Amino acid sequence: NAEYMGISFLSSLRCNEDIRHTMARDYYVILDVRRDATDEDIKRAYRKLAMKWHPGKAAIGSREEASRMFREVAEAYEVLSDPSRRAVFDQFGEDGLKEGVPDNHGDLRGGYRFSGNPEQVFETFFGTNNPFADVFGGITTPGSMFGTGYGGVQSVEEVVGDATEHELLCTLAELYNGCTKKVKINRRRMNPDGKTSNVTEKVLTIEVVPGWREGTKITFTGEGDEAPGVKPGDVVFCLKAKAHDHFSREGSDLVYVADISLLQALTGTTVEVHTLDGRVLAVPVAEIVSPQLVKTISGEGFVNTKTGCRGDLIVRFNIVFPTHLSDEQRSTLKSVLKR
Repeated sequence: NAEYMGISFLSSLRCNEDIRHTMARDYYVILDVRRDATDEDIKRAYRKLAMKWHPGKAAIGSREEASRMFREVAEAYEVLSDPSRRAVFDQFGEDGLKEGVPDNHGDLRGGYRFSGNPEQVFETFFGTNNPFADVFGGITTPGSMFGTGYGGVQSVEEVVGDATEHELLCTLAELYNGCTKKVKINRRRMNPDGKTSNVTEKVLTIEVVPGWREGTKITFTGEGDEAPGVKPGDVVFCLKAKAHDHFSREGSDLVYVADISLLQALTGTTVEVHTLDGRVLAVPVAEIVSPQLVKTISGEGFVNTKTGCRGDLIVRFNIVFPTHLSDEQRSTLKSVLKR
């Protein structure tokens, strides 16, 4: 009867709805990450699974499954790595993400469709048009990396994590004389179970060589973060020189700016330079000092790490003028300078 048919129809709808939700995919499950996973967690998961299911390393009989899983992993990463897509998925699931979500008027808006190109996701992630060479043991295949060259692909090399860069601040005195720096870093290391990790501390010792320049990079191989299936990357320190009140550096030369009075500039003086290694150099100035005057003391600059020779100490002058002169002083100066 009609009542039975109505009940049967509603039951059928509920059944279909249950099946549809059962079949809806959970991208978090696909990537094997928690729902509160960070962006880095998602990246690490994709890196690991993309390598696991890459069709290029699958046996001939399992390439169909590998291709399917490789596509699912790429789609999951494409959704969860995008904040807006992830937000919609978290609230409405796969159905809401793909069919659109209701707006203020009750109409559906949006709707996501996977790009359908897992190899493009892979290439974009690894930052190269030819990730085969970097990821698959130096093998290069002509054309698309998912061409017909699977048979010749070798085993996958272990992936190395990204390098972590830090700034290493040094004074000019430390760069002039050399020094030892001890820097404490935090890095993530895998536990024996191969799945969980913890943060450990390590103190790295850096021997700063006399004459090193700003921008010099010191690399500690394999001291970076570790992740499942990913070898630790490098820790890199980039040298940065602190500003000094009186000294600056120009190549291997050390530049010193001496403040002298107008009287000293006109009548002569001796400038004392307290060097970066604790000595005092007396620099006689017998000539009249103009703003362009430069005094050079050979061999008192930085060591050139390539030649082993030292640069020069260059003394420049900052003439400090008086802020006030009396009438008598003005008259005296006029009479003297007119001669």
